[in-house]
Amino acid sequence: MHLHTSCTCTRRHFVCAAIAAGLAPLALAQSAWPSRPIKLIVPSAAGGPSDLFARLIAEHMGKTFGQPFVVDNKPGANGMIGNDLAAKSPGDGHTVLFSYAGAVAVNQALLPKLPYDTLRDLVPVA
Repeated sequence: MHLHTSCTCTRRHFVCAAIAAGLAPLALAQSAWPSRPIKLIVPSAAGGPSDLFARLIAEHMGKTFGQPFVVDNKPGANGMIGNDLAAKSPGDGHTVLFSYAGAVAVNQALLPKLPYDTLRDLVPVA
């Protein structure tokens, strides 16, 4: 059990580091980034694995950057509701989409009438 806990902690730290590395250019481009709380959009229901993982990351990222990362669950339509909200948010680095491959890549490939363009409206971070 101790080995499993260590692996989870190591993975969690790796993911936090990857996200922090992806957000670092935004911090350098804006001298006061983040200047307000970060909205972390999760296109799945609260209480599920994605939500739990997002909340763990949000807690660590908030401590790292000195601003709260607020989890905003927007489930439905295989992630399209949350993805659409993120795609239409200002590109100022204060909204981050915590999505999954099915909601991003698969929807773009299978659904020609998405309300957003994945390649144009979403920027990968980590």
